[in-house]
Amino acid sequence: MALIQNPLHNLEGYLRSLCISIGERPVGSRKNHLTQEFIGDLFQRRGYAVEYQEFDCLDWKAGEVSLLADGEELPALISPYSLAGKAEGPLVRLGDLPALESSDLRGKIAFLHSTLTRETLMPKNFPFYNPNEHRRIVALLEQKNPLAIVLESPSADGLLPVIEDGDFEIPSLVISQRDSPRLKSAAVQQVSLSIDVSRRLTRAANVIARRFGGDSRRKMVLTAHLDTKPGTPGALDNASGVATLLGLSPLVTTKFLDFELEFVALNGEDYYSSAGEVAYLEAYRPDFKRIFLEVNVDGIGLKGSPTGISYHGMPAELLSTLESARQGFRSLEVIEPWPQGDHMLFTMYGVPALTLTSSRIFELIDTVVHTPQDTYDLLDLNTIWEAALFLSEVLSKVNEGKK
Repeated sequence: MALIQNPLHNLEGYLRSLCISIGERPVGSRKNHLTQEFIGDLFQRRGYAVEYQEFDCLDWKAGEVSLLADGEELPALISPYSLAGKAEGPLVRLGDLPALESSDLRGKIAFLHSTLTRETLMPKNFPFYNPNEHRRIVALLEQKNPLAIVLESPSADGLLPVIEDGDFEIPSLVISQRDSPRLKSAAVQQVSLSIDVSRRLTRAANVIARRFGGDSRRKMVLTAHLDTKPGTPGALDNASGVATLLGLSPLVTTKFLDFELEFVALNGEDYYSSAGEVAYLEAYRPDFKRIFLEVNVDGIGLKGSPTGISYHGMPAELLSTLESARQGFRSLEVIEPWPQGDHMLFTMYGVPALTLTSSRIFELIDTVVHTPQDTYDLLDLNTIWEAALFLSEVLSKVNEGKK
């Protein structure tokens, strides 16, 4: 009972454990494994049937990096999942696709900038979305095979990766827009760089917790991803989402449900190939026909921000039920559907989805999310607890509607 009587205390404990005691938890890392165990243990103690769904992945860690332009050192960031390497050679500047197509890069170091690096490129084997232009750039780089690649950050606010792909086998790093004019200058002819990383094959797991109800033909799924990018404690992205599901879990009882309920802490939303999502899809895609609603919680609990909910592919009757549940929660507002999240795993197969996030989080995508600044002090415990209570009300309304 204490778990329910002291909800804010419990939420604080979950979040401090995830953001501070554990911290960064990239897929495959030791801290990622600790996170899996932390979540699974809490669900098991509350009577849920827990499955650890394992999959293959890379455990990758960045080491030292150096970049010298004609002997002058420039700050740089190793591209996540890059190979290690040392290279020295002439610099070739490439600002658009025609320049890349006509270039000769063998034995040279490529510097990509301007239109070629205006956004992060999708990993070449990413299964859900990959624009033709991204595929073309990656294919040309592999075909022309430079010694290494230097990339201008797409963001003026810092070092944002352009290539983030464990299947791409050319060492690469990123420099800031502030420093890129030095390499754009024709005066720089020779570049040397050193990239030190560790990469090893390992295993990770999604954590799936189930509670079975009266009607096995129907299932509701709630998701929040447990992993982070390297180097961030991931408070908003997505310790707060995990904490919301953990806060909700003791409010659910077997008698309460007339359907199967499944909590899924997916492990891979911030991993280059979404390995956990792919594993879940491969194993449970035939089961999607039973899912009448998927709920995804990601980026919730930002101080000073309302909680934004959105509806994706929602039938009218179910939409009315969810809107009825929302009426008691004035700080929840309906926002436009957003595509960047694990709910898309379900919606692309026609499963209706409800998403919860912070309405203002989209202002922080380039400056806070995926950076060391995504810390515990950004979170509002009351907002997160209110989201858990709202989801409890959703369960009640859905359950009542089917009796």
